Amino acid sequence: MGDNEEIGRQTGKYFNEFFKDQASVNYIEFLGDNSSVPRQRSNGFKETIDPKFKKLNEWSTDWQRSNGQKFMEEFMETPDFANLDAIFTHDAEVALGVLTALEGYTGDHKVKLVSAVSEPKELLGKIKHYADLGIDVVTYTFNPNMVVDSVKLAIKHLEGESLPEQYLIPQDA
Repeated sequence: MGDNEEIGRQTGKYFNEFFKDQASVNYIEFLGDNSSVPRQRSNGFKETIDPKFKKLNEWSTDWQRSNGQKFMEEFMETPDFANLDAIFTHDAEVALGVLTALEGYTGDHKVKLVSAVSEPKELLGKIKHYADLGIDVVTYTFNPNMVVDSVKLAIKHLEGESLPEQYLIPQDA
């Protein structure tokens, strides 16, 4: 299993550093679903962020880009959007939906930071584009060797070697 709490902690540390000179920070959160993965990411994030961070809202997206975009577009119609600084998402697909919604916004308010998890080429190819729009995008991922490591652990288990009940794959920034 990937170390999802560490993903949340690293995201929280990045948010803290990014907003170090800002007195208060408002954010929203886009969870993947109600499983253990989003809970772990949220827990890591919450235990790391400074007390000056205030969550305005959260949604469960079923890991769908279209839901991220839809919920973001709906939130942009609320008064709270004018106070939004950052967006914590649990997946790159969801982040791409959120960023699409933000790109279509024609008002004056600009969100400063959007986070993601995983690094699809589509997102990586757009990071500079969003930076040019004034939106910093940060993403975290697991080492791609995770599958190879998992197979090696399975072989050791089949050979009778005692293994820990849970093995956490480290994250990469």
